[in-house]
Amino acid sequence: PVRVGDHLYFRSNKRAGSFVSLDPATGEIVWQSPGRWAAYSSVIAVGDRLLALTDGAELKVIAADPAGYQELASWDVATSTTWAHLALSGSRLYVKDEEHLASFDLAAARYTTKTTDRLATRTAAPTETAGRARGSHDTEAVEATIRQMSKAMATGDMDRMFNYLAEDFRSYSGGSKDIFRQYLGSTAGTRVDTEAMTIDWNGATANVTGVRWFSSDTIIFGLEMLVDERHGEWRVTFMDFDSTGVSKGTPGRN
Repeated sequence: PVRVGDHLYFRSNKRAGSFVSLDPATGEIVWQSPGRWAAYSSVIAVGDRLLALTDGAELKVIAADPAGYQELASWDVATSTTWAHLALSGSRLYVKDEEHLASFDLAAARYTTKTTDRLATRTAAPTETAGRARGSHDTEAVEATIRQMSKAMATGDMDRMFNYLAEDFRSYSGGSKDIFRQYLGSTAGTRVDTEAMTIDWNGATANVTGVRWFSSDTIIFGLEMLVDERHGEWRVTFMDFDSTGVSKGTPGRN
């Protein structure tokens, strides 16, 4: 745990892995995040902010506020699991995954702290995309958006998942964002594989294919998505089941 002010902040085993704030004077947990937050996490305090690195290679910026859980920004920072503790030196963050050691310049990564925006506050991924104008072919940012949305799908976190759908989103049947949510229901217990994801560009629109959604142990649904920039953020504007990606066999790795 880390201590900021009069409270401790750390990952707990409660709710199959949640992030909590605890009052050490009483032992009382004053708040906890939604469940299945992470199987493991390291955390450091930077002023009134917490940097938490999950085993799923997601770096979360969390407000060190005993009033409630507030996730201010989130970035994917590696392509494999991250069990090593993150380290900070000045504005440089160091992340070790299974194969690489990476350095990120947080001074160049800008984010807002409006609690109403939560994950939608992401403006630029650290390092390569930080400080660079978001062009029409920002492939890395599109990849990060799809991976984060896929993680939310796999845990059934529908609120978080739908943060990545544009307000003008239309599904394959022409249904709006709200109608698509009613049809989709909870996605908890599914698994999304982005290892074979490919991105082709048609003007300023990214055509994403190769994402596989495991709805059971033997059937794979391929997903095809169109991703466009909306108010400085990459958002999915269209989603369809890709018939060319449907196959039967042994699923890939978790």
